[in-house]
Amino acid sequence: MKRATFLLFLGSVMASPIIAQKPAVPLVAQAIDETQVVRLHGSVHPLAQPRYDRGAVPDAFPAERVLLLLNRPAERESALQEFLGEVHRRESTSYHQWLTPQEFGERFGPADSDIQAAANWLRAQGFNVAKVTKSKQFLEFSGTAAQLRQALHTEIHQYDVEGETHYANASELSIPEALAPLVRGISPLHDFRAKPYVQLTGRALYSRANNKAMPLWTFPTPGAANPDFFLLAPEDFAMQYNLGPLYAAGVDGTGQTIGIINESNIDVSLVSAYQQLFGLPNNPTQVVIDGQDPGTLAGPDVEAYLDVEVSGSVAPKATVNLYISDGGNLQDPVSLAAIRAVEDNQASVLSVSFGNCEAFLGNTGNQFWAALWEQAAAQGQTVLVASGDAGPLCFFGYSSPTVSGIASTPWNVAVGGTDFYYSDYATGGASAGTLWNQTNDSNLGSLKAPLPEQVWNDAYGLDVIPHAEPFAAGGGASNCSTITTTGTSTTCAGGYAKPSWQSGLGVPADGVRDLPDISLFASNGANLSAYPICAFAEECVAGAGNQTLIAIVGGTSASTPAMAGIMALVNQKYGRQGQANFTLYSLAQQEPAAFHDITLGSNSVPCFQGTTDCVQNASGHYATTVYSAGPGYDLASGLGSVDANVLVNNWNSVIFKPTTTSLQLSSTSITHGTPITVTTSVAAGPGTGTPTGGVAILTDSPLPSNQSQTVLNLSAGTASSTINYFPGGYYNVSAKYGGDGVFGSSASEPVALKVTPENSSITLSLTSGIATIASGGSVQYDLPFPLTLSIQPIGVSNLTGKPSGVATGTASFTIDSMSATVPLNASGMAIWTPPALAVGTHTASATYSGDASFNASSATPVTFNVTKGFPSMNVSFDAPLPPPGPSLNIDVGGSLTVTIVVGPNNGPFFGNFVPVGTAAPTGTVTLATTTTTLSITPASISNGQFATISTTVTSSGTPSGAAPTGAVDFYDNGVFLVYILLPLGKTGSAASSTFSLPASAFWGSGANQITAIYGGDSNYQPSTSSVVSISVTQRVGDFGLAAQLSQITFAPGGSGTVGLNLTSLNSFNGVVSLSCVTSSSTISCGVSPSSPALTGTATAMLTVTSSAVAAAAVRAQAGSPIVWLGPVSGVFLACVLMVGSANRKRHRFGILASFSLLAVMCFTAGCGGGGQMVQPPPPPPVGTAYSVVVTGTANGIAHNAKITVIVR
Repeated sequence: MKRATFLLFLGSVMASPIIAQKPAVPLVAQAIDETQVVRLHGSVHPLAQPRYDRGAVPDAFPAERVLLLLNRPAERESALQEFLGEVHRRESTSYHQWLTPQEFGERFGPADSDIQAAANWLRAQGFNVAKVTKSKQFLEFSGTAAQLRQALHTEIHQYDVEGETHYANASELSIPEALAPLVRGISPLHDFRAKPYVQLTGRALYSRANNKAMPLWTFPTPGAANPDFFLLAPEDFAMQYNLGPLYAAGVDGTGQTIGIINESNIDVSLVSAYQQLFGLPNNPTQVVIDGQDPGTLAGPDVEAYLDVEVSGSVAPKATVNLYISDGGNLQDPVSLAAIRAVEDNQASVLSVSFGNCEAFLGNTGNQFWAALWEQAAAQGQTVLVASGDAGPLCFFGYSSPTVSGIASTPWNVAVGGTDFYYSDYATGGASAGTLWNQTNDSNLGSLKAPLPEQVWNDAYGLDVIPHAEPFAAGGGASNCSTITTTGTSTTCAGGYAKPSWQSGLGVPADGVRDLPDISLFASNGANLSAYPICAFAEECVAGAGNQTLIAIVGGTSASTPAMAGIMALVNQKYGRQGQANFTLYSLAQQEPAAFHDITLGSNSVPCFQGTTDCVQNASGHYATTVYSAGPGYDLASGLGSVDANVLVNNWNSVIFKPTTTSLQLSSTSITHGTPITVTTSVAAGPGTGTPTGGVAILTDSPLPSNQSQTVLNLSAGTASSTINYFPGGYYNVSAKYGGDGVFGSSASEPVALKVTPENSSITLSLTSGIATIASGGSVQYDLPFPLTLSIQPIGVSNLTGKPSGVATGTASFTIDSMSATVPLNASGMAIWTPPALAVGTHTASATYSGDASFNASSATPVTFNVTKGFPSMNVSFDAPLPPPGPSLNIDVGGSLTVTIVVGPNNGPFFGNFVPVGTAAPTGTVTLATTTTTLSITPASISNGQFATISTTVTSSGTPSGAAPTGAVDFYDNGVFLVYILLPLGKTGSAASSTFSLPASAFWGSGANQITAIYGGDSNYQPSTSSVVSISVTQRVGDFGLAAQLSQITFAPGGSGTVGLNLTSLNSFNGVVSLSCVTSSSTISCGVSPSSPALTGTATAMLTVTSSAVAAAAVRAQAGSPIVWLGPVSGVFLACVLMVGSANRKRHRFGILASFSLLAVMCFTAGCGGGGQMVQPPPPPPVGTAYSVVVTGTANGIAHNAKITVIVR
């Protein structure tokens, strides 16, 4: 190697950021002590409640593919945030210099020694450690419930919630204190999984000639008994969002990969049928399975077909990868599939149509999705997530406005939904017939021009079909990404902070992440249009009269993959984009023509009386008050929908006007807690305008909790504030302006600041659950909630009422001769749970180590007593046993008798009791009796109408006491319907609640016998209302019929079988009569069972038998050219080989082989003699094809399934 070349190579290696990366500082700094543990707060699912608890699972219960979410050192977290800002900033030299998963792990992951320490600890507990991801963010392990109990100090219990069986941890998880700095959390140990948002309206017969669909369901429409239904075919979508010019220019997704994240496998031939039906290129879907194949799952499979087909139709030349996984008992398979999609890094765009509430995800769940989407953004992947289908609620029935935690992170694009708007909607929308062509073109498109849009809202939209369903486009503010826990109480502490890119006209000044970001068509049919897809076996195949059976769907499940397709077009033209919101929000201000501003409608939905933001509207129904569409951004439609041609062609034209940021501090040397004035200004060039938005005040302090100080909002280009919480130390302060969509970002010159520590003060707090134990107080031995000691250091300046920052360091606790040293958490608090203490008097004390901001300090000791505890017991009965009578006596060893007053035979007991004394029997605790009343108005409703339900729980208690609280469950004909919570904090002898339910979403058609069951609380007995009847006229249910195989083959005289799948649609519940007919008397058929009962899904078996007639053998003629063509071709090939080898001395063996081949071929062909050619053996018998048609009938509805039968 030449010297200059070597030096050049050496210089390039030394300059490499990966090789030169400073090793991570280890976070595990002490030996693991199993007796010193810390709790992971917010790790219990809100529905893992005692009233649903059915006890612990067996010890051998599998816990598969659990994840440790790993932390990174503070300096690496700071470096990651700096990288993410720079890689998305157009002015930066790092702009769009994306990382691979391996590079992400090397630059921003924890130390390898930390990962090894965590893995070794897991193995020591008996777990099987599977792998650590390339990004070093997740460590996967598996084990059993017994191992989880031993290692994480929690039990896995079974819960029966609203008719569904679930498994979840019953208490907060705990991990060794030494691992606390490394482990951010453990993947939620439950199966309350993310749900698909797809809205399957039903199925229809689709006319290929005129794009009209004949729905196989009924619905009332003013002015028309059978309205035309126009499906949004791919070409119609292209017309609505102006994709045609892009396709004509060759911008069609070529070279791009879209990743669809799901939990169900699919039949890829159905996707091909969809592509063929709508004239799309044949582009096979790639299914990527992470771990075990989950198979085809009813519900998620429809979501998978929708996402794959729609995304591929918008970007027809893009490759679509479907990522799926099986989560086992306790893991969400969507999470595992998402990790695989990000770690594979093949797809430049990812689409997720599943959701789960921020509150349901818990702290670790929210951190998981934020961390994963953050990694995707660093790799240049654009993640699009459905905003939801319940308006401002995460799911319909949730008690207060909240959003999906999968969609609310700062690193994904949240996609909402729109619907078409017809000005004559109130009279049936007849104008729709003039806006769609009456005949399709060759690709089945018929929309004449883009239609006006409104917020998608089936419940209260400006719809042709009023109140079709209680669904609407999801939107709202993040409010529960962080959760705090006190005892058994879980509280939402706040949402994600508003990202720097979320600014512009209409963006609320609420300081938090708002959803959605963008919207596209998502209707499931309230305005006579929805998406057609192929999701069932017999669909997308031309039938009689050129009609095709298809599935009709909608929801933000559809708008999200559609937007993924549009982003694939952006990426084809400009490369990967990462978090696309950096451009979308800026483009909305600089190129508003790229967006269709949605100003009609809202996402208000029905709600329960007494819940947050729920009021009675003008129609007398209880509905949410948020959110309405308006100019610019709004929480119902985001930035609006798009003009894809303008959007794509102007994507890279965003130009930010340059700015200059300055910073002044009133003092540069202070004692911690001393207020100083911070003034910042952002200036632009002359005549270019005045920058708006916020300026972040930052430090380069090594303490991550002290790096970001505050955000100052500009007014006329300047901002000023007094700050008393600059951290201790000697460091630089700077002001960073993030831009506002018109003006670009800039940063000030750093200003050096010296902050010396102030004196601190700590108070030792002892708690048990929500009870505080004062000095000289008592705590009962072995309470359900253990004793907890905590401190939170504050500075002496804090005594003025102005907090001066968050303390770091450690706290040392002592009780008698026991002691523990605990690091302060992110809130500046140290918490220690000591082992069980003996009965008697104890003294607790605590000291604080101090840090750069606060000097060390000691707390005043606390003396307390531990008194004798009382035993507790649970009584349960297996299903075959009758419930107890009015009272139940429990005799424990002849020494204890407790009398329990239970509820009626048809309701559970939720009351509490505490036995007193030690001798039997000593007393009876009797709860106050209650009476539950129920009323429903009106007594008869039909589709499109609401019923108002009122219930009151009255007791014989005194009016001055606490009113009944807890849940009231409602049952429809003995089947759980819904539940409501009585209001808290009321006094008196009665509590009541009122809510409304639409006819089409909850009730069965006909007479519904409704019962309300009050579950009781710690003061009141359960009670059951009298039965109240309501008559409901529901839209007609339907069913699907599909064969598991399209063709079978067997020998003459033999038989074959094919499974038949039946699926309930529109709440169908009944018997389906099955029959079959053959195309020839040579075969016969039968179906068993012939009349299966269908409530959700059912199967039957088709058997086909042939008579013993041999198929004729067809032989080739002796002189046929086919007989001698093969040998002659072989001789010719051998000659070619000989010629090709003759001139190569070293290929003598090749010549010899060629002569050998020639000799064999001549012998086989009969060469060298004049005899007859040897005739080859006859081919296999040619099979005879027949067909069998299976017909299913019910309620006057008939469906067919055709199977081809080959007998040979």
